[in-house]
Amino acid sequence: MNEYGVTPAGFVPKRLDEIRDGINQRIREATGIDVSINPQSVIQVLVTGIADEIAAMWETAQDAYYAMYPSSAEGISLDNAMQFGGVLRERDRRTVYNLKCTGENGTIIPYGTMVSSNTQPEKFFMCYAEQVISINSFREVLIRIPDPSVDYLSITINGESFQYVRVKDDPEKETVNPENPDTGPEDAGSAPDEAEKKPDTDETMVENFAKAIRPRGMTAEPEDVNTIRIRDSSGMSANILYPGENMMVIQVVSNILFESTEYGKISIPKGYLNRIYTNVSGLEAVTNDLDPVYGRFEATDMEARQDYIKQVMRRSSNMLDSIRAELYSLENVTAVRAWENDTYDTDKDGRPPKSIEILVEGGADAEIAQVIYDKKCVGIYPYGKVRYPISDPDGNVHDIGFSRPENVYVWLRVTLVAMSGARLPSNYVATVQELVTDQGGNFEIGGYITLQRLYTPIYAKVPNVVNIYISGYLTKDPQEVPTPEMYTLTNLDLSPREKALFAPGRIEVIMNE
Repeated sequence: MNEYGVTPAGFVPKRLDEIRDGINQRIREATGIDVSINPQSVIQVLVTGIADEIAAMWETAQDAYYAMYPSSAEGISLDNAMQFGGVLRERDRRTVYNLKCTGENGTIIPYGTMVSSNTQPEKFFMCYAEQVISINSFREVLIRIPDPSVDYLSITINGESFQYVRVKDDPEKETVNPENPDTGPEDAGSAPDEAEKKPDTDETMVENFAKAIRPRGMTAEPEDVNTIRIRDSSGMSANILYPGENMMVIQVVSNILFESTEYGKISIPKGYLNRIYTNVSGLEAVTNDLDPVYGRFEATDMEARQDYIKQVMRRSSNMLDSIRAELYSLENVTAVRAWENDTYDTDKDGRPPKSIEILVEGGADAEIAQVIYDKKCVGIYPYGKVRYPISDPDGNVHDIGFSRPENVYVWLRVTLVAMSGARLPSNYVATVQELVTDQGGNFEIGGYITLQRLYTPIYAKVPNVVNIYISGYLTKDPQEVPTPEMYTLTNLDLSPREKALFAPGRIEVIMNE
C-alpha cells in the first residue's frame, strides 16, 4: 500500500522537503550529478519551485479528503458532508410569539401587521401570515344574551353541546294539603330535590346557563346579568364555538403568531409586548402571556457538528433513536428525551405497559405528534400529558401523546470569601448572578445539578475570591421564597421530566471578608 495519500492511518501528505529530495534523487540517478550540493544553482532553484507547486497540490488533496467528513470539514464543505446523513445546518431563525389578540369576531390580521414591545430598546414583531380572530379558533370569548327572559339556551363548543331550560313556577306547589295544612300538597315532601330548583329570574337564568357550560379544559363565568365569558384554561388551545339562538358574540380572543423582525433569541417579559404599531380595524388589544419559541443565529461549525451527532440516527432502525433524531430536525426543538417501558406493568414513572414517552422542549405540537406517529412501531402506546390527534391515510384518528418539561425553579445562595486585605469588584453581585444564570442553562432536562460546576466561572471572572460556598433549593412554585434553613449544600437532583430554571432574582450573593 502507498506510504502517502489515503492510508490506514488516514491521509498522509508528502512534505515539501520529501518532494524536493525525490526530484534531486531522480536527477542524480539519470545524470550522475548531485544538483543538491549548490542550493543557489539554477537547477536547484527550478527543483525547489516545482517541489513547492507539487506540495501545494498535496495540501489541496488533503483538504478535499478532510472536507468529506463532518468531524473535520468546515464551512460549506461541512454542510455538504452533513447532507450524506440527511442533516442540514440550522439557519438564522426569528423568535415566534403566540400573542393573545383581542378583537371583534372575524377580524383579519393581515400579513405584515406590526406590534412592538413596551421596553427599551423597543422590539418589533410582524404577523408573517394572514390570520383571523375568530370563534373558530378562540381561547376566550364574551357572549351576550340580549333577552335573558327566554326559556331555553344552548351552545356548542368543540362539538359538545350544552343546554339549559328555565325553571318555572309550579302552581301545584302553592296549594295546601287539606289533611295537613302545614305540608302543602300530599306529594310535596316526597321530592326534596325539587325544592332546590327555585324558579329562574333573568339574572339566575344566565348564571345557571353558565354553570351548565363545562367543556373539558375550559371555564364559563357570568360577567353580568346578560353576558358570559368562556375561557380556555391553558390559554394555548384553539377552540370552535357555535352560539345558539338569542346570543351575540361581542368579543373574541385568539392566539395569533407573530415573529420578530430580528434574528436570534428575543426575550420580552410577559405582558410587555402590548403595543399595536399597525392599525387594524377590529383589533382591540395584544399581549404576550405564553412562552415564545426562541429564534437563533446560524449554527457555527461546532454547533453544526453537535447537531449532526444528535440527528444522524434519524434513519436508524431503533425506534427511540429514530424518533429522537427526527424531532431534532424540527424547527425550534431544543431538547429531546425518550423512554420505553417494554414490561407488562406500569413503571415507577407512570408509563403504561408497552409504551414509549417522548419529552420535547420547543417545537409545534402538531409536528411533534406527526413525527412520533410516523416513527413509532405499530401497537406501541405513545404516553404523555400532551395529547394531539393525528389522522392516518384511511381517515382513522390516533391520539398521540408526548410530554413537555416541567419547570423547576432554582434558588441559590452564593457565599464568596475574599482574599485577606483585598476587595471584590463593585459589581461582583451582578457578575456572579449573570455567570451562574448562564452556566445554569447548560444543565440538561432531568439531569443532576452539580453545584461544583458553578465554581469555575466565578473563580475565573471575579478577582480576589479565595473560596466559594453554594447552597441550593428547588421548588415547583414560582411564588415560593425559601427561608435560609431550607437551603442545602448538597447537589440538586431533578426528576426525569424536570427542567431547572435559573434567574438572577433567585440568586443571593453574600460576601465574607
